Amino acid sequence: MTDGREADLTAEPEQIRAFRDTWEVGVHSYLSYLRDRLLLARELLHKSGSCFVQIGKENVHRVGMLMDEVLGAENRMATVSYATTGASSAGTLPQVADYLLWYAKDRTQVKYRQLYEPLTRREIIEFFSSYVMVELADGECRKPTPEERFDPDENLPQGARIYRRMPLDSQGVSTTGRSEAYEHDGHVIPCRPGRQWAVSHSGLDRLAELGRLDVPTSRESLSWKRYESEVPGRRINNIWPAPMSASNKRYVVETATKVVQRCMLMTTDPGDLVFDPTCGSGTVAYVAEQWGRRWITCDTSRVATALAKQRLMTARFAYYDLAHSNEGVGGGFRYHGAPTVSPKILGYNEPPFEALLFETPYIDRSKARVTGPFTVEAVPAPSVLPLDDTEGDEALPADVSVARTGPTIRQGDWRDELLKTGIRGNAGQCFSFVRIGKVAEVVRDHPAAQGVDLSRAGGGGLSIQMVAGDLLYATEGSNGPPVLNTYDKMTGEQLGRVEMPGAGQYGMMTYSHEGRQHVVVQVGRSGRLVALRLPE
Repeated sequence: MTDGREADLTAEPEQIRAFRDTWEVGVHSYLSYLRDRLLLARELLHKSGSCFVQIGKENVHRVGMLMDEVLGAENRMATVSYATTGASSAGTLPQVADYLLWYAKDRTQVKYRQLYEPLTRREIIEFFSSYVMVELADGECRKPTPEERFDPDENLPQGARIYRRMPLDSQGVSTTGRSEAYEHDGHVIPCRPGRQWAVSHSGLDRLAELGRLDVPTSRESLSWKRYESEVPGRRINNIWPAPMSASNKRYVVETATKVVQRCMLMTTDPGDLVFDPTCGSGTVAYVAEQWGRRWITCDTSRVATALAKQRLMTARFAYYDLAHSNEGVGGGFRYHGAPTVSPKILGYNEPPFEALLFETPYIDRSKARVTGPFTVEAVPAPSVLPLDDTEGDEALPADVSVARTGPTIRQGDWRDELLKTGIRGNAGQCFSFVRIGKVAEVVRDHPAAQGVDLSRAGGGGLSIQMVAGDLLYATEGSNGPPVLNTYDKMTGEQLGRVEMPGAGQYGMMTYSHEGRQHVVVQVGRSGRLVALRLPE
């Protein structure tokens, strides 16, 4: 296809009801469905990994109890409530939020990256509350006027800086002189009773040299200045009040991109792997691709995977600067940051700690980025191939390429999965597979197996089989005397049964003599040949 042209994308002309949270027996079906996926997620999670489930008010408590059971109540990190709308027409208390249940594989090892909500200058003034001050270009400090509070960008004087008065003392009495009064600009400022200065007197002198001390007109206390540039933003907690809802919804339960983005940036780094077992429209894969995470997503609906493929193949992303270009995305991005200072850092001339803003990496605007290579794969339904329908070894022309020929290398994985889960029918039927050996109790005690003779099921031993014409020949002898059975290949009806002098060991052959069919079998450890005449 031509990159970016949606018209080149293929899709089958079919009508399928997709993206609907409908369940055969109500919430019980949903919880059973969710539990299967949570058990899988628990096994796949890295020791520092996290699991998020978005849920509405109706089932948040039920799902929370289910996740407690699967992932452990001790690993519940938070319940996040986020606004989905700003208004409601409900006659009672409006319901304007959905919920995120956040669990860790192991909360003692969980990966966490602190995120900050960016603030405008007006929001910074509100964030600093009653402690907000303005420092003018000539060094004068005063409270902001009402006009400056309402629109600081328009009304603050040129060169003015907003800062917050921060306390400069702490609890406890010092025995090393830090509870003694401090002299500043010819005024002696006492330390409050039962308190001590945050730094020594020499540290206070250093703060004074930097112009960081703030003394009120009453001269009764001492503060230090924290400027607006040193505030990374409002620290995100478990309440997200800004409305977050998906724009241009592709289906009714689609999650907002902003919600997925926050979860991903809080708990992963570039190059980490993200798995979404409910693909939907591919929002998780889209966000993971945007932020340099590897991803896997799956769904039972062809509509979902087709829609996700289309969304990814037509996407455009900003190009983020790499922190280490020789390491690729796995080396991380270059992020904007805000210096984090304290009286100790400033007073003792220590290097400031930089709070990284993981939501604002540096962008190279001369470049654009598209989705990287990915594959769309499906687990095929079990099928039987004719013996004569084998592929030849003919070489392909030089200008012809194929995605795959012959058996897939994932045969073993699919076989193990079928052995574990069986095959489920639409009406609740289930076909279970049992390894050779003792029949598992879960199969023997299953209600559907009551009255079924399982005495010979799962028995060990070696069966020699051969197909000739319309007949299937098979030896048996694991739980009884060794015999040779003959079956109609088309109907499965047993046509004959002959006892053998020993258990079959290797191959067999058949021939006709004097109008009667004979089968030659190798039996016993010596592998001696025995000819058996089949009944008429």
